[in-house]
Amino acid sequence: MSCQHGKEVPMIPIPGFPDYYVDGSDIISIKFGKRRVLKQTINNHGYKNVGLCVSGKQTTCKVHRLIAQAYLSDYSEDLDVDHEDRCKTNNDISNLRMATDEENCQNKDCTGYYYHKPSGKYLAQIMVNGKREYIGRYKTEEEAREAYIAEKLKLHPFYTHQENT
Repeated sequence: MSCQHGKEVPMIPIPGFPDYYVDGSDIISIKFGKRRVLKQTINNHGYKNVGLCVSGKQTTCKVHRLIAQAYLSDYSEDLDVDHEDRCKTNNDISNLRMATDEENCQNKDCTGYYYHKPSGKYLAQIMVNGKREYIGRYKTEEEAREAYIAEKLKLHPFYTHQENT
């Protein structure tokens, strides 16, 4: 058993891959009685991958999907696995949750404002249900940013604001 955020988590077999297990955020191979933590690589999209082999055929799997499938009771192939802190390599169980595509998009860092040359002010806007909604014009970038974040927190329930964003 591995420990994630102070909680003991069981080692769970990976369906369809005999001899492979999820143990917290590690992927374990147990062959011939030997336990080995598999090396994880980062793909072009910034997510951790791991190679699993069955009957001589290598399959690349996303680590966050394997962890979510093992530990989240609401796991579904039809949903996205959202990294709550938006760090694609943080596969701690407490950081993963199931989300629709729209909810997953709500939890992205976007600027939501820009300098509008004709008015000499910063324009803030936000996407809601696929439509761009105007928030307002502001004298400073900081005011536009604050207005955007306030609207994002109100209109995008899956958004988790981080102070350093």
